Amino acid sequence: MKIMVLDTSMEMATVGIANSDSVLSQNRILLERGATSTVHSQIEKVFADCNLTPRDIELIGVVVGPGSFSGLRVSLSAVKGLAHPFSIPIVGIKSTLALAAMIPNCRFVAVIINARRSQFLCSIYENTSTSIKEISAPVFTTMQRVLDDVPKEAILTGQGLNYIEKEMLSNYAIAPQGLWFPSVLILARLAGEIHSRGEHLDLKTAVPIYFREADALIK
Repeated sequence: MKIMVLDTSMEMATVGIANSDSVLSQNRILLERGATSTVHSQIEKVFADCNLTPRDIELIGVVVGPGSFSGLRVSLSAVKGLAHPFSIPIVGIKSTLALAAMIPNCRFVAVIINARRSQFLCSIYENTSTSIKEISAPVFTTMQRVLDDVPKEAILTGQGLNYIEKEMLSNYAIAPQGLWFPSVLILARLAGEIHSRGEHLDLKTAVPIYFREADALIK
């Protein structure tokens, strides 16, 4: 199955195409102003790099948040435009799940994201022999409180770690920075699992999970 994935939930965007066990094409870009045109051009590039067209794609996986308003709006709009002409199914992937799935060999993974406005989002996952499950839903907190409920044996990951004082992290294991953003292969694997459960996004009603409800009201 050829799966296209797109993640624009944070400042580093990922777009790629993969099959069940290998990446066919991928790119990672820093989102800045003019994100809409940048994302669309990178989508075109990954298709060109592997000599495929949207008609060849059997599933689209898009990260639906939590994330920034502008980034998530761009990605959902882009995949809707790709999927509709060819009736390609779309599945939504949580950004925190994608990051936790990058750390498979640790029982507990704490995902920490900078939610801006001096706030952080923290979500805790547990790896079992058969799955990875969220044991603490994403909560917003301050830098001083962000680690309050994190198990001491957890590995910390996520770009929010860049904004936390190093002294606060000294008693925790930190994932390598190369794992702070989800890979195309992990996103494709999660998309396939969600698809197999029949959990698809409705193109007419799908909305992103913004960092905060107020973001949805921004004009």
